[in-house]
Amino acid sequence: MEKPDYISRRLKFIDKLPANSVCIILSNEILFKNGDTEINFRQDSNFWYLTGINEPDCALLITKNEDSFETSVFVRQKIKAEEIWSGYRLGLEEAQKLAQTDKVYKFEDLTGQIEKIPRNITKFYFKSSATNYHLLRQNILQSYPKRYTLELVDPDIILGELRLIKEPIEVDYIKEAAKISIEAHRQCQKFIQNGCFEYQVQAELEYRFKLYNTNPAYPSIVASGKNATILHYVENNRQIQIGDLVLIDAACEFQNYSSDITRTYVASEKYSDPQKEIYDIVLKAHNNAIDEASKKSKTIRDVHNKAVESLVEGLIKLNLLVGSVESNITEKKYLKFFMHGTSHWLGLDTHDVGLITEPQSSDFRLLRPNMVLTIEPGLYFEKDNESIPKQYRGIGIRLEDDILITPKGAENLTIDLKI
Repeated sequence: MEKPDYISRRLKFIDKLPANSVCIILSNEILFKNGDTEINFRQDSNFWYLTGINEPDCALLITKNEDSFETSVFVRQKIKAEEIWSGYRLGLEEAQKLAQTDKVYKFEDLTGQIEKIPRNITKFYFKSSATNYHLLRQNILQSYPKRYTLELVDPDIILGELRLIKEPIEVDYIKEAAKISIEAHRQCQKFIQNGCFEYQVQAELEYRFKLYNTNPAYPSIVASGKNATILHYVENNRQIQIGDLVLIDAACEFQNYSSDITRTYVASEKYSDPQKEIYDIVLKAHNNAIDEASKKSKTIRDVHNKAVESLVEGLIKLNLLVGSVESNITEKKYLKFFMHGTSHWLGLDTHDVGLITEPQSSDFRLLRPNMVLTIEPGLYFEKDNESIPKQYRGIGIRLEDDILITPKGAENLTIDLKI
């Protein structure tokens, strides 16, 4: 695959910056599990998007004046003794070649360069609330010229808009992540059987991810029995029993781009009648929501509303809700069974940046070509809720696919994994 054009991305970003502004994007830092044992490094999505550099202790500094701009990247020096212990470093020269910025500095020089911010700067784009480099962030906020009035702005306001519309190469990366994730799901289906533990299914999934040199896009959920009614269940320590539903929400990321897939399998030859009744309701809502996304001039809210409408219709037919579809939606009675949204944006983050409303508006955003979103309706019935008919208690079902909006409608990127 070709590589992203980082210069083009930065130019689009810089074009959105007002005159007399400065922006700092920090890389992620190395985190530690305990002692000197490091957690696997994963780059900050914004820094990766604008530079392609996959190392800690880095920063991007952009200064824009009335009629010019300058870009600088700050990286670790090449130190042989450090590389022997912790691996290869790009160094200043190679980092500048990769990112193609105007200037390159040592990471240690960052605060010194910030102190040189021109006095005409009025807006400072900096993610001041993020948790990485806590002490460095404090130093940065103390270093920029306090004697001038600077408005502090989150760069996601601009980057969220740019990242929302995917480039062709970004779509290719998401498709590749989906392809690998689909194979992993297919393999783990064979693994679900009586006596198997949830963590063993997780191991099979993540083994497949690693075979292709990818990592989980998010903590893998393997939820059997009543655990499937917990939305973000990640303990994965229960033994699967014959007849259990097994909700698997797991996928990998490729080149840091996420896929996001959920299927609900059964540890038996077929679903029980109550399981099938609920499954069919969720499946219908899922398909109706995808159909809604494929229509012109629809919003992410329209997709959610279509899923809710379909779920409520099904719940009324099973007497799990009483009254009209309209009254149940207006009074939000469905929330006790479906308590999350139907969609989120997908990209460098599994829950990707980008507003669900139009910029500077409260109107929900129209779906446009090259947006990628998930569609994931579900129904969840608590095991110990005696107000629910006994046959449905402990059932949790969610179905999730990754959807690319195209000029002709919607393309299901994960359709090859049978529902």
